[in-house]
Amino acid sequence: MRSTMTLPSLDTAPVLPRIESVHGRRQLIVDERPFLILGGELHNSSGSETTALLDGLDRAVLMNANTALVPVTWELVEPVEGTFDFSLVEEALNGARERGLRLILLWFGTWKNGRSSYVPSWVKSDLKRFPRAVLRGGRSTEHISPFSDEAANRDAEAFARLMDFLASADGTRRTVVMVQVENEVGLLGDSRDRSNLAEQAFEESVPERFFELLASESPLAVRSAWEANGSLASGTWSTVFGGDIRGDEAFMAHAYASFVERVAAAGSARYPLPLFTNAWLDSEIDVPGFTVTGGQRPGTYPSGGPIAAVAPVWRTFAPTLDLVAPDIYVGDFDLICGRFSEASDGALLIPEMRRDQLGAGQMSVALGAHAALGVSPFGIDSGEASELDAVADLYALIAAVADRLTVADRRSVQGFHLGDTDESQVLSVGNRRFRAGKVRSWGAKDVAPHTYGIIIQTGPLEFLAIGRGFVLEPLDEDGRQVGILSVDELTRGERGLVPGRRLNGDETLSGSAWVHPSQGHAAAGGLPIPSVGENSGITMCKLYEF
Repeated sequence: MRSTMTLPSLDTAPVLPRIESVHGRRQLIVDERPFLILGGELHNSSGSETTALLDGLDRAVLMNANTALVPVTWELVEPVEGTFDFSLVEEALNGARERGLRLILLWFGTWKNGRSSYVPSWVKSDLKRFPRAVLRGGRSTEHISPFSDEAANRDAEAFARLMDFLASADGTRRTVVMVQVENEVGLLGDSRDRSNLAEQAFEESVPERFFELLASESPLAVRSAWEANGSLASGTWSTVFGGDIRGDEAFMAHAYASFVERVAAAGSARYPLPLFTNAWLDSEIDVPGFTVTGGQRPGTYPSGGPIAAVAPVWRTFAPTLDLVAPDIYVGDFDLICGRFSEASDGALLIPEMRRDQLGAGQMSVALGAHAALGVSPFGIDSGEASELDAVADLYALIAAVADRLTVADRRSVQGFHLGDTDESQVLSVGNRRFRAGKVRSWGAKDVAPHTYGIIIQTGPLEFLAIGRGFVLEPLDEDGRQVGILSVDELTRGERGLVPGRRLNGDETLSGSAWVHPSQGHAAAGGLPIPSVGENSGITMCKLYEF
């Protein structure tokens, strides 16, 4: 099943993409309709050369994505100070349009993954104009200090020029629907910058707005350090938090958010697309020598970056950003989604995540349980087709029901994922409950390692589901037994969903359950009687009470 998208006519009035609340959920609105981002992020260097870029866009089409996330780097946009080159951005625009894709551009400006590796050579080599962060003990870094006004000014100017170009080249086409500002910012190697500029700032007064944030009910980790130090109403960063490492992290979060706000505001003034920044997360998993797992100490993960513990700082001091977005590879996926959705007033986007079957399961949770704006696995252009199959299949299923998913009330939608160690889960969907379990072939001991799906209540006793590998058992309500009235298989046609088989008998466990076999489900499980085979992955179930 292949998802397709028709881009608007050139004659369409230019109404910019935006994020707003629709049907009880925050949604991205593109061409005046809710748009669910089914994304795929290209590798960091794929946007630097035409062939690699177009190959990456082709891979996005093959995996049924509707949006490609493409890096745009400061070093290539402004190779000589004051001279700008947007030819590769133009290639991305044209390539996306030819393939029916939208774009989210990723601005690799002053910081990328806790380093300043994507700044132009004229920035890298001028340490006087663009001073570096310094770690404890006086060790310099390849990380421009967030206290550098000159760096903020030059980054802001380059980003503004990019947005100028998009306004001119894409303002009537809306190929680009969002832009990420910087990438996984924060300081690695120490809890705070100890350069001369940073030390001066550390001895300055904490802003009044920060005290207002401390006094609010926002989930701010540094509040406990402030309270333990006497809940001071004024003072410097060094005195207000009593030397606590969480105070260091809050200090850096304020610095990075203020810097990124200057960049974002400059670009938004030229072309106000939805803007966000992404987070390299902290984590309870701490693998020595493998820093991308996060860890629990600021500096092991990028200190000051927009993690949940300091997200209120970012939302306060970088108000031009529409949201802060988590890159999720490890950790409690459901918990992380909930925290970042709360941090951004219900707007959740996952610009980087796994590209395998586990990733497909997590996407179901993000889109179904957390009403995410969208999801995007990272590095799609290097993935083998077999590794991307599950995501490609899920994207096709979601595209088939997207018009119903985006207009459903949030309480009427649920997403779930059962992993290796999960046997079952009770789901609330609107006013009904189901027990979700895993499909087993008759006589077989093994089940699919990942079971996932999204359920939408479309009527009082009517439900639409997509997904693979699950069995749904309706649960009794208020003393009344609940049974399955009918299950119909659906497929995607040119004008919407088309009815297929009426599923009953073996395909519903003798009428007792709503079944979605896994892809490649075994037709027999060691018994002479063949078990249930595959279906389309889209079904409509009607219940009744008795």
